[in-house]
Amino acid sequence: MIERGGKLSAKTVKDVKGITPTPEVIKIVKESVTIYTDEWTGYNSLQRLYDHSFVKHNQGEYVNGRIHTNTIEDFWSLLKRGITGIYHFTSKKHL
Repeated sequence: MIERGGKLSAKTVKDVKGITPTPEVIKIVKESVTIYTDEWTGYNSLQRLYDHSFVKHNQGEYVNGRIHTNTIEDFWSLLKRGITGIYHFTSKKHL
């Protein structure tokens, strides 16, 4: 998760099935915010607690006004590039 112009929170979760990530979101994100995601069905439960909008990557939609996931995707891109380009490998312990 990343706040636009703010802090990043990245941690491992046991799996990405169904609502597994939802409790992690609830721990960190205030109820009064708007959440932008892609259309993955695991995010559907967030609509009950947050103003939740999403882009439809599977339909070729990557930006819809203010709705996009580019900020978090940029973070993952830089992290992956650092691992493959500099370190070549990172263990689960160091993630």
